[in-house]
Amino acid sequence: FLQRSSDGCKTWGGEQVLLDPAKWLYQLSRLRRLKDGRVVGTGQAWPVPAGSPHAAIDKVRAQLLVVVSSDGGATWEAAGHGIEEPMVDMVELFVAAPDGSIWAICAEGRLLRAEAGEWRWREVLAPADAAAVHILSVSFVTTG
Repeated sequence: FLQRSSDGCKTWGGEQVLLDPAKWLYQLSRLRRLKDGRVVGTGQAWPVPAGSPHAAIDKVRAQLLVVVSSDGGATWEAAGHGIEEPMVDMVELFVAAPDGSIWAICAEGRLLRAEAGEWRWREVLAPADAAAVHILSVSFVTTG
């Protein structure tokens, strides 16, 4: 769960549950505020009930967890759709493009993109190209 403070960490709000604990164990490990004000959180999720013993967790594969908030963390929505296979690497950097799309650079150098408002991630490079390239950063230059 998450807890949120709006007074400089003097007090904390109630627990915000992101996934059904009867079905999912999850760990949110990074929160990033984008330049456009949205907050993106990433971590991992396992398809086992919260509190499951390590033996049960070890039998399933972790999946990428991506959530987004447009209101400073008061509410969250799932934002990890479109990733067909569970990802073994974490998202290291999110970059908002001028067109509203979000670009994600993963720890293994992969590059993903989600259209503005859609939250369906797609690989930017073809698998053959991705094997030869390790992405470290993304920048956008406006012309005109």
